[in-house]
Order: sequence, then structure tokens, then C-alpha cells
Amino acid sequence: MARIKEIEERLKRWQTWYFTVAQAGTVKSPRMSVRVDGVPVTMAPIAAGTEEALETDRAVAQLPSDLKAVIKVVYLDPEGRTMEVNAKLLKMSRVSLYRKLELTDRYLAAYLNIGTDFDDVL
Repeated sequence: MARIKEIEERLKRWQTWYFTVAQAGTVKSPRMSVRVDGVPVTMAPIAAGTEEALETDRAVAQLPSDLKAVIKVVYLDPEGRTMEVNAKLLKMSRVSLYRKLELTDRYLAAYLNIGTDFDDVL
């Protein structure tokens, strides 16, 4: 199994929205403009994508609690932690963390009707 590129990109846009629009200007960290993969955000805040971000936010809220915790630790990290540190925080190996992200992608794709059936998730 591998990450679903469309879902991964959508989560990155959701992350940007969360730290810019959803937080209404509340600065949580000086590294707030760093994406999950550590690359600085070079695009403008996506106020125009608020509808997609809200839909993604609702989809994330529907995830099983263990997968929701993974998304929160990885994507809503204002400190720019590495995946190694995220895995330790979640008390799992990095391989397990990536597998959980892959499973999360499948759940979100099914919920958002993006190229998969929910029956294919498990």
C-alpha cells in the first residue's frame, strides 16, 4: 500500500488552511509556515479553498480515533517535528506511522468519494 497522492496533497492544503484561516491569525509557532515534510510554504493562504478544507476537516473528524490522532500529530504540528519524533510521540515505529497514514488516506478517499470504495479500505 502507498499514500494516495491526491489525499496527501489535500491534507497539506488543509494543514495550511488550519494554520492560516482556521486559527484566525493566531500564531502558534514561528515555524508555522513549514509543511509536514519540512518544506517552507510558498503559496498564499488558501482562503479560496475554505470549502474544501472544511470538507476535509469533517472527513478527518469521522476517522477512527487512532487514525485521527495520527493526523493531528503529523499535520497539526506547529513545531515542524520530524516523522521519527512523531512516531515516538505516538509510541509506534516509523513504519507503523507510515502504514497508519496510508490507511488514513484510504479512509479519507472513501469518505470524500475520491477514487475508491469504502469496502476496499479494510
